[in-house]
Amino acid sequence: MQPPSPPPRSGPGSMAPRSAIRCAWPLVFASLLLSAAGAAPALEADTPNIGLLRGPGMAGSQMDLYLEVWLNGVGTQRVLHVAMTADGRYHVWPENLRDAGIRTDGLPQDRYLDLASIPGLDYAVDMPNQRLDFTAAGARIGRATQRLNLEPAASHPARVTPGALLNYDLYGNAGEGGTRSFSALTELRGFGGWGLFSSTGLSAFGSERQDEPYIRLDTTWSASFQDRLATLNLGDFAGGSLGWTRATRMGGVQLRRNFALQPGLITYPLPAFFGQATLPSSVELYVNGMRQYEGEVAPGPFQLFAVPGVNGAGQAQVVVTDALGRRNAISFPFYSSSQLLGAGLSDWSLEAGAVRREYGLRSFRYGDVPAASGSLRHGWREWLTLEGHAEAGEGLVLGGLGAVLRLGSAGVVNAAYAASGGDAAGGLASLGYSWVQPRFNLGFGINEAFDDYRDIAGVEGEAPPRRSAQAVAGLQFGPAGSVSLNYSRLDTDEEGRQHYAGVGYSLGLPRGASLFANATRNLDDADDLSLFAGLVWNFSSRTFLSANLQRSRGRDLYGADLASTPPVDGGAGWSLRTRQGGGVQDWQAEGSYRGDHGQVVAGLGSVDTVEAAYASYSGGLLWMDRDVFAGRRVDDAFVLVSSSGVPGVPVYLENRPIGRTDAQGHYLLGNLNAWQSNRVSIDALELPAQLQAAAVEGRVVPRDRAGVLLDFGLREVRAAVLTLTDAQGQPLPLGSRVRLQGGASAPQMLGYDGQVYLEGLSADNRISVVTPQGEACEIRFAWTAQAVGIPALGPFTCRGEPP
Repeated sequence: MQPPSPPPRSGPGSMAPRSAIRCAWPLVFASLLLSAAGAAPALEADTPNIGLLRGPGMAGSQMDLYLEVWLNGVGTQRVLHVAMTADGRYHVWPENLRDAGIRTDGLPQDRYLDLASIPGLDYAVDMPNQRLDFTAAGARIGRATQRLNLEPAASHPARVTPGALLNYDLYGNAGEGGTRSFSALTELRGFGGWGLFSSTGLSAFGSERQDEPYIRLDTTWSASFQDRLATLNLGDFAGGSLGWTRATRMGGVQLRRNFALQPGLITYPLPAFFGQATLPSSVELYVNGMRQYEGEVAPGPFQLFAVPGVNGAGQAQVVVTDALGRRNAISFPFYSSSQLLGAGLSDWSLEAGAVRREYGLRSFRYGDVPAASGSLRHGWREWLTLEGHAEAGEGLVLGGLGAVLRLGSAGVVNAAYAASGGDAAGGLASLGYSWVQPRFNLGFGINEAFDDYRDIAGVEGEAPPRRSAQAVAGLQFGPAGSVSLNYSRLDTDEEGRQHYAGVGYSLGLPRGASLFANATRNLDDADDLSLFAGLVWNFSSRTFLSANLQRSRGRDLYGADLASTPPVDGGAGWSLRTRQGGGVQDWQAEGSYRGDHGQVVAGLGSVDTVEAAYASYSGGLLWMDRDVFAGRRVDDAFVLVSSSGVPGVPVYLENRPIGRTDAQGHYLLGNLNAWQSNRVSIDALELPAQLQAAAVEGRVVPRDRAGVLLDFGLREVRAAVLTLTDAQGQPLPLGSRVRLQGGASAPQMLGYDGQVYLEGLSADNRISVVTPQGEACEIRFAWTAQAVGIPALGPFTCRGEPP
């Protein structure tokens, strides 16, 4: 039992640690003797609570007791001072009673309280065990609210091993008339404890870009600070944005919040449900019929948090089963939305530099005037998130405020207003609403720009839309499928107004099949009506068939796809595709193979009777652990498994076989979860007997787009099984101690039939043996490594005294 917190210094009573109880007993007995002799005077109320005392609400002599408190069958890890009067009644100071978890509402606070007179509270004193058992009604329990299912998100410190990686995607095609083209998309990365450097580029030959065969895309150095949830970028990046602003590509410096550094952190508000337990109880939480939590709760109030796994309205049920087996279920409706931030959380981004121009067309084109922007979202309350955004650029300043508000179970509304000034003055208003129910959902959003509203993206490029609006509604019919309605409008200065409405229907069929159909109409052109219907049939997790029919402006188009994707762990795949009708005659046949060193795709196709052949290859080259080798393309985090040069060692990811080490004893395990714990292991049962591993499993947490070297420490064991006998040829006694002279290992015990296993052998070895009777002898023998297995040597005769 943990010692209680220090007692309050004010008031006649106090809580005392168990050590004080042991020290108090001699004084208590002495006080009893003095009380019986009538020689003990009463002490004042502020004297130490040892011996005899009088206090407010007390009459006559008393004995101080220090008892361990149990409340409704649960130990509170508290010790309570109790004053027992001569008439056998027990009194407690109110403040100490509250510390023990008993409410004193409606009771006098300036005097000792007779436990027998407190309504809703029963007690029993166990003097031999120095224990006080309280049985309190729910309204009398005053313990702090217990918070359940709200464990802090686990933050695993990430590691990185210095290295470099080159990802590449190569594509080439050859068509009729001798047309040929070749392109390559490349990414070069360097990583280490200093951060991550990345540069991407596009090369094209035999196309319109003949005059500029290589175009640089993004070059960035970044460093992430996991404990601060922040990332610093230097170079090219996309600026931060909100739902009512536009992101801008820039070159410069950016500092932003990065919640991905702690993937277990839940950023949106969690529904919380309150309850009260009178006895020790078990608590279960069900969300939409699925059990999410099961645990124990002590008597008193509790608050249970839920991670609903749904976005919108739901139904939760809290089931409390007490120690007597009584079961009580309470239902709670809730509304959860990922649009909100949890109370106290902030998401932000700050950037400054120059706006990127002609991205994907030129390598180094930036604005001449510096620009800056900043975005902020803050969870002010569980039901309200505040937003702000600001920009400054060439002849432009912009600022705006917004909010996201949860309307109880009636949905979420968001609104914002921004104003631009300088050379382009205007405003932008934004309004949106969403409401998600288990069988129905509704949402809409509208942004409208006034006057000459501009942002820094509009100064350097296309102006913001004058108006954009979207609306969607959906209805679920269970086994009968679902229906959706949609509306969209986009008004721009360049293309005018685009105005569409549509309806869709989908139905799940047995054996992995599904049916879908939709119709879309241009509200400004009655002749622009498109109908689309199709069937998708998944034969397995990799193989599917798709067939569809499309009718648009009087033309009918039929299509079909039959494909089998390559396995994630490697293997072959293929696809067949065709589209016919309306003057279109297209077909395509393709084969692919995914191996440990990359993925190759090759195919033939025809578009409008023009045939062409094409092929592509994607992969990566990695330098790490003083070696360069080829592998698959790696887009996220990865682990380089090392078996210390031993080839063919099976590698597992989360207990799933994933591959084997290559001839150099390496295996590149790519596309892992960055900033999360990944369990990687090897199968030690397939290792030769003469090989040992320092570990067969490791948990690694890599940084994003970087790698970690995981070395299982395989080593060759120079070992043998020896058979030892005495001069008469009988096995040496069981339990004899065998020591390898010059070896670092401890003595080994001799087993049955005189056998012992020894490691660390050399070409010439000497061992000493001491029997349980104290007799000593020694043996010399030679050892030669074998290709497979641990050799069995002997029998060797143990003679003479060791030196």
